[in-house]
Amino acid sequence: MQITFHKYHGCGNDFIIIDDRQNQFHNDLQNITKLCDRHFGIGADGLILLRNHQPFDFEMLYYNSDGSTSGLCGNGARCIVNFAKSIGIIEKKAHFTTNGKEYFADIVGDNIRLHVQNPIFEEITNDYSIINTGSRHIVFQTNDLQNRDIKKLGYDINTSEKFKQNGINVNYYEYVGDQIYLRTYERGVYDETLACGTGALATAIAICISQKLFGNQRIDLITKGGFLRLVQKVLENLCTVVKLTYDLKLFDLFLILQQFQINNITNHQRIYNTNQKMHKSDFLSLKISGNAALGFMLQGYMLAYLNPALSTIDVVFNFEEDQVNFYNGLLSAIISVGAGTGSYLAQYLFNFFSLKNAMIFTDIVTCIACLLSITGNLNLLIFGRFIIGFMGGAQSILVPIYLSAFTPEPLKGLNSTFVGGLASIGVGIAFVLGFNFSNTPSADNQYWKFVFAYPIIFCGIRSFVLYKIYPYETPQYYLQQNEVDKAREAIAFIYKEEFVEKQLEIVRNIETPKDNITFNVLTTRYKIRFQKGIVQALLMQLAGIGCLLSYSTIIFNQATDNNRLYTNLLNLLIPINGLANAILAGYLPKYYTYKQIFQYGILGCCVPMFILTVLTLYPDSNQVIVIILIFTFQAFYSLSFGSCSWMEIASLVPAKGISICALIAWYSSALVGQTFPLIMEALTISGCFFCFGIFGFLGFLYFVYEYDKQDYEEGNKNLIEVELTQK
Repeated sequence: MQITFHKYHGCGNDFIIIDDRQNQFHNDLQNITKLCDRHFGIGADGLILLRNHQPFDFEMLYYNSDGSTSGLCGNGARCIVNFAKSIGIIEKKAHFTTNGKEYFADIVGDNIRLHVQNPIFEEITNDYSIINTGSRHIVFQTNDLQNRDIKKLGYDINTSEKFKQNGINVNYYEYVGDQIYLRTYERGVYDETLACGTGALATAIAICISQKLFGNQRIDLITKGGFLRLVQKVLENLCTVVKLTYDLKLFDLFLILQQFQINNITNHQRIYNTNQKMHKSDFLSLKISGNAALGFMLQGYMLAYLNPALSTIDVVFNFEEDQVNFYNGLLSAIISVGAGTGSYLAQYLFNFFSLKNAMIFTDIVTCIACLLSITGNLNLLIFGRFIIGFMGGAQSILVPIYLSAFTPEPLKGLNSTFVGGLASIGVGIAFVLGFNFSNTPSADNQYWKFVFAYPIIFCGIRSFVLYKIYPYETPQYYLQQNEVDKAREAIAFIYKEEFVEKQLEIVRNIETPKDNITFNVLTTRYKIRFQKGIVQALLMQLAGIGCLLSYSTIIFNQATDNNRLYTNLLNLLIPINGLANAILAGYLPKYYTYKQIFQYGILGCCVPMFILTVLTLYPDSNQVIVIILIFTFQAFYSLSFGSCSWMEIASLVPAKGISICALIAWYSSALVGQTFPLIMEALTISGCFFCFGIFGFLGFLYFVYEYDKQDYEEGNKNLIEVELTQK
């Protein structure tokens, strides 16, 4: 891998900065940790990407040296503002975003004035202060700073009961005569750094409070990397009120940090030894993920197994001719209705079960529902399919969370392969079993019961593996239960010993399912991300894939003039095509952004639909071309939405948001499944293709013009100015 990088430092707090406006850098954890490694990489406390992000001048993506993300990095922010000026993006003013928040900066001569959000006072005591200045800091005063082992102290604090869940940056300062010395341990670096901008700000605030400094004050902090000059304006009533109410409106602080002589190095660096892995084995990790992803195999199977069985079910249950379309639509739609309901209510399983046990519970209930559906009673068949759909829909929530928790970062692209690949295998199994259905079914046919009960095999295998072979809960669950040793044990099963503690620190920063459930999708923080999830959920069904899976037999019968053999072979090509493209899709995130994948994917879906609209108007059209276009549509869908959507949605919103998006996707599927036979009867299949093409084109316009928007936290207009100047 060859990259062009820029090396900046602020008082020794050093960063790798990469101009990534073309979105070419693969910001996976292993790549970042290698570049930041001071022995085998470039070496830095953190890595910063500069990317385009309308309507801002740029976006700052900050990563600690362990690959984890953090809040605001003060030194990093002033470095990237200077870098943006050097490459001509800005002149004297900057308007940028980082970590979903909005920031402004002014450049006056050699000074950079950064406007940041008000601090949050978490805890103020006589012994220490915990203040969030964009990142969480704990500040101590000491009398023997020089002899302190800051690395050990910082590590001990971060592994204590109080802070082991989320971690915290640790600052110690000491008065030596009229000078103040400061040393900082940064949690994402796992070591003492030469300087920390947000740590200096937190320390300045703590000094104001402890020393009752009012009016205009100047404080010089001396760090290992240089001088940090702080000029403060503190309202007199701050110190008397802050302990009681933490009223931020009474707080007014100006911090002036020394502007260093920037060490700007542009270099072409080839990084070797890029294949070193933090995890023990690709095969082990993929086995664990693959077992969980059997839930998506169930989804694929449950969407397809009715398709080849429709004519048999019509005869077995003796539907009248005028009832066939209604019951075919109902039996197809009811499983999607159940899946939508299950995908939404799955979040509440966490009130009763851990993630692993929730997956086992859904498997058991699915097995019971399969047995109910084969009793020969129509009402129980409908109810059983609803419950199977319900539990299959729950997999939309449970499986992505499980995969995210247990899959190492370099393999996460292959999660898409499991999602799309195993779903395609499930479809393939359904169509293979469908070969044995007769063209002239009889009322005493019993084979359909075997096909309808087949999901018991998927559920049995997965539950056995979860219970016996890999019995660990997620590390997040263990941390939530304060079982740190068990969390280490679960991580150590997958990761090499030397990386366990780093991975544990990363896990501490991941939201737990409990936290995820409580979010409000209508807040400023999540509104646009939730909108992106909804659009993807709608396009997954309105693009037309559900009809291809549920009604491919009808579609191919028209294309092959009711040749049963050709129809069966074409049905079998659907999962083969889906699996092949799902495997390919696993590598796409290494080379393309999700926006690019979805944008070109939906364009590749809607163009064949428009061509099919024209071709199917004419009975004499070449049916080979029709079939090729259908599989072209499926290929683009599998490469984009079929493989990547749920992984992207899981990264956009917490579990409740995933639940709502899944509900919308499944209810859309139910609507399409119920109405497709009626629409085809009224408008012919050409009209159906046209509708799908229109939805796809609208999706393409969304990804071109709307997908780059980003959320911002409420309250970001309450700003503190941070000015950086040369002493």
